[in-house]
Amino acid sequence: LVGTVKMSSYPDRVCWLEGLRVHPDFRGRGLAGEMTSFVLGRARSLVDRGDAEGIEFATYYKNEASIHLGLSNGFRIVERFYVLSRAEESSNEGELPAALDPGGISISDFDGYDLYIPSGWELCHRTTEGVDWLVSRSSFYARPGLCRFYTCAGTGCYSLVDFRPDCVPAVAESVSRLSRKNGTDRHELIFPEHHAELLRPLLDVGYEFWEEPEEPCLLAFRGDGPGSVEGKTPGSRAT
Repeated sequence: LVGTVKMSSYPDRVCWLEGLRVHPDFRGRGLAGEMTSFVLGRARSLVDRGDAEGIEFATYYKNEASIHLGLSNGFRIVERFYVLSRAEESSNEGELPAALDPGGISISDFDGYDLYIPSGWELCHRTTEGVDWLVSRSSFYARPGLCRFYTCAGTGCYSLVDFRPDCVPAVAESVSRLSRKNGTDRHELIFPEHHAELLRPLLDVGYEFWEEPEEPCLLAFRGDGPGSVEGKTPGSRAT
């Protein structure tokens, strides 16, 4: 296997790109560019036929190759997210959060988000269709009166529903307790850049940046503009 790339159909008729990988023995030969051109051609044909409305992907802020390929093909960064990690303490003390009925989750619960809502390192639009998709693949938890959060199975990633700074201690304790119960020793917390007021409280309870510089490290790309796909950009505070 020399390389891989994946295109998926996401809510709101989005072509979602991910998984661009080239075997180390074959790097430096332009294969990543060729695979990108191939999958973009397929995605653009779907948009041209009216079967899709946009092309999107997300990547790490230090993945220079993916960022260059995106920008050179007409994509632009439309939103950024922080990703912090926290090692679980060995203690089993602390209250397990209560599981929430997913049927009670609706788009109004995500008013703290703007264009996108994280599903692990994937992103969906903050629309009714996007939220329905997110709920179908996530588990939601709460410490009543303190905090609500969710996780997507198998990702080790958690995201917030409530963004009050005073929720942070309950979030840290509850997520860590749940992670230990699930047999993991570290978890990630993903939240949007416009909630930077949570950074200091989260760092104070043991969350860490992966590396420097300490800035949003999950970048959402959308294929709009010259030389790219004429798709609909998700509207801010879309419903």
